[in-house]
Amino acid sequence: MNRIACTALALVLCTGAWACTDRSKGQPPAPDLARAPDLAGPVKGSWLPHLRFEPPDLTSSIGTTPLRVVIDENKGVGKLLAPGGLATVASLVSLHTYPGDAVVPTTLQLKQAQNIQGEGELVGETAITLVPAKPLSPQWYALVVSPAAAQLVFFPDPVAPWAKKLPDGRLIVRFHPSVQPVVSVVQVCEARLGVGITFSERVVFTKKLEDQFEITQGGKQLCQPDYPAENSYTGYVWQCPTLDPSLPLTVTIADGIVSNTPAHVPLSEVKGGPPQPIQFVPDQHPGIGCWTWTPPP
Repeated sequence: MNRIACTALALVLCTGAWACTDRSKGQPPAPDLARAPDLAGPVKGSWLPHLRFEPPDLTSSIGTTPLRVVIDENKGVGKLLAPGGLATVASLVSLHTYPGDAVVPTTLQLKQAQNIQGEGELVGETAITLVPAKPLSPQWYALVVSPAAAQLVFFPDPVAPWAKKLPDGRLIVRFHPSVQPVVSVVQVCEARLGVGITFSERVVFTKKLEDQFEITQGGKQLCQPDYPAENSYTGYVWQCPTLDPSLPLTVTIADGIVSNTPAHVPLSEVKGGPPQPIQFVPDQHPGIGCWTWTPPP
């Protein structure tokens, strides 16, 4: 079963747009704009080609969706991947168990975009596809990129929510081939936009939406569900007219959220156990835009 994302909603971005991604059954996950912000700009190294991961971080129920690291040479400011760079980057990409960090045997398929007449106009895309040597078992895995690749491709810092950076500098993108719903991203934005919560796959509720979540400041519930009000989406939004970014905020998720499958697999954390309350404190706020929380690596 491939992941099916919301047809009407994804998380709010700090740029202020509500973004959506439709991941229809049988199609590989498209890059989610809410998880892959435009990183071009005056950031150190940002003129290098950019990475994009498929599936995005914390996606479950991907089935046999291809595992790809796409090198977007058009995202860099006119700079193409250096000659031989694709093979070098590919040698620094691997598949691991998560947690555990055991290497999973794969073969690599490389695809190079064509540079028309050497003028920097590219046709096609540059991508690395990892093909596991045998079917993946039902557990979490991580696509891993070595920090040595930062000589050839852009390694933003911070990278959340579209990937995670380990203390040793490696980038990881976590995924699960089978049904295992988790909270993948929570964003807290200004009052007119409120709070957005995204799951790793479609979920359904066994309680009313307003009873499945508590979003509180000072012990008081301050948000109301905005859209959608029905079940079976991956993203949900709350309007919080009295939200105060100078005060701590807590998001608590009650029991009763399950996968949108006959098995009704309950929501859990990536490393097991029921979801714990998610805390947002003022000194974590970036100063502008939104707080963003993703499960730690």
